[in-house]
Amino acid sequence: MLRSLFEVKSNNELTEAMLSLGANVTYGVYQKMINLICEEVRANQPVHGVREKTFTVDEMDDYGKSKVDVLN
Repeated sequence: MLRSLFEVKSNNELTEAMLSLGANVTYGVYQKMINLICEEVRANQPVHGVREKTFTVDEMDDYGKSKVDVLN
């Protein structure tokens, strides 16, 4: 890929600067891909601590009701 990018015919023609730049570009692309994958995973994960079952305050005992601020 680096030979193609810098339009050289052999690996021997790649300078240290070219190799360094190639490594930095490769690392940047890798980081971007990892970030995109992480964002996708986070977006599709269920939220922990969220109650899926609904409940009514009237069904709670007095101790539970004392912990809930109910607006009437």
